[in-house]
Amino acid sequence: MSGCCDPSGYRRFFNSKEAARAARSYRKRGLDGTAGPMVGALEPVLDGVTVLEGGSGSGSAHVEMLRRGAGRAVSVDISDAYEPIADAIAADHGVADRIDRFVGDFVTMELPDADVVFLNRVVCCYPDMEGMVDAAARRSRRMVALSYPREPLVHQDGSPPRQSLPAVQERAVQRLRARPRGHRAPARVGRVRTSRGR
Repeated sequence: MSGCCDPSGYRRFFNSKEAARAARSYRKRGLDGTAGPMVGALEPVLDGVTVLEGGSGSGSAHVEMLRRGAGRAVSVDISDAYEPIADAIAADHGVADRIDRFVGDFVTMELPDADVVFLNRVVCCYPDMEGMVDAAARRSRRMVALSYPREPLVHQDGSPPRQSLPAVQERAVQRLRARPRGHRAPARVGRVRTSRGR
């Protein structure tokens, strides 16, 4: 059986039914217990920045960042099922003209650089965590915001990942520090406590 962390199951799990559920939740309660604190922590640096969100789903996180001062957003999701919902949410908040939307694999496709790269509940679900982190750091001019589970991660077959999640975080920091001259802001790690709910 495929699930959200099985690449063969992405489009089956992240389907129009799941997209509608995510939209209802956002419209009723706002950002969830992970995205909300992440966006809140970024708010002081959002003024005029460009945001690149991988695994953007319904688009609620980058819509909120645009509402809080970001200049433009690039939205990428591997499933096209979210597109109508994401378009509607962006239109509801008057920011649709400031979003460029793409469907495809964040790691392998051509994408523009951005000031902030945002990955919520994405790194742990992608089969190549290191590749995902490398792609995020490569495209970031200033910072990468990412989330991962507190619990130990195992693949569906019960095997551990090639790297632990703390090692993936350290890899992100190393990649950010190794960026070419001209990228702003030295890399540092900030931690935001998030809830387990929603």
